Amino acid sequence: LIESDKYRNGRLNRYVKHQIIRLNKHRSNPQAFWHVANQLMKSNSYLVTCFNNVFRGWHRNMSYGEVWKIIQQLHKLDVHAYSYHIVNIPKGNGETRPLGVPAPVWRVYLHGWNNILLIFMSLWIPETQHGFYPGRGTMSSWKQIYQEVLASRNIYEFDLRKFFDSVNLDYLQDLL
Repeated sequence: LIESDKYRNGRLNRYVKHQIIRLNKHRSNPQAFWHVANQLMKSNSYLVTCFNNVFRGWHRNMSYGEVWKIIQQLHKLDVHAYSYHIVNIPKGNGETRPLGVPAPVWRVYLHGWNNILLIFMSLWIPETQHGFYPGRGTMSSWKQIYQEVLASRNIYEFDLRKFFDSVNLDYLQDLL
């Protein structure tokens, strides 16, 4: 689930890859899973991977010293003191709406935990879930619908409103 730019050797850091495999093995054991997850969030290798995903093309605008400074700030981050700044986004009607943009350190931290939560929650996310899931979206949803329609032998179309209008559902209120 963790996507990363190619490194100089063309591979993801072996330690991070090993820890991700361990996370996948421990998904059914929450205590072991969160122990590995906390180890991973303390790893410089994993945090650099998250940094690379949050700040694509960072090498054009930042020095290695600035990157290392952000990684070191992550180790000292107070998770109870969320920091962000407000940016006003223009709306279609000429007004603006405020948008809270997390500080760079927080964006890397949140990206790291988001990856870990995706691994943990993948046990409970059904294959039919397409929104807000990496690699899935509108097109994958339509493809699945199309495959279901082609595989179906019979397709029925009816209007449930007419059925519910003709049925007296007062007795359901007594049950609730």
